[in-house]
Amino acid sequence: MVEVGDKNHYTESTSAIKAKIRGSLALVASYVIKNNSDVPVGIEKTDRYTAISLEYGF
Repeated sequence: MVEVGDKNHYTESTSAIKAKIRGSLALVASYVIKNNSDVPVGIEKTDRYTAISLEYGF
């Protein structure tokens, strides 16, 4: 996702992989990168998140 304004640019990228374990149960691993071009001094412009979860479909 990309949002562009006059003074600020925001981007977000998500990567994920899903592995079926058994039946309706799956393991999901994801990695998200969020970048904001206009942040206060001393604040990182880029945030990174990693997640591992179990997913059940019904």
